[in-house]
Amino acid sequence: MARNDGMLITGASSASFAKQRVEAKEIKSAQRKKLLPAAEILSAEFDKEIEEISSIDYLNVEAMFSDEHLKAELMARKKTIERLKAIKLRLNNLLRDNKDVA
Repeated sequence: MARNDGMLITGASSASFAKQRVEAKEIKSAQRKKLLPAAEILSAEFDKEIEEISSIDYLNVEAMFSDEHLKAELMARKKTIERLKAIKLRLNNLLRDNKDVA
């Protein structure tokens, strides 16, 4: 019996796939450019929030019952700052133009 590869033939060539990839990349690049002004605003807001959390002025030491409470508060602030920085970095990476990468 002869082999029939008719089901595998799609009519698409490697050139058509390359064209689709280029078009998808151009669409993503255009979307990134639209979001860049918003990203700058978000980045500034992240910086303000990190600065506020880092400030010792907002820490009400008199209300702390013990050293454990103070330690827990400082650890929570540190964790929050780390998380905000990670989100900011992820946002910047998502909106970065990856011309050099691909």
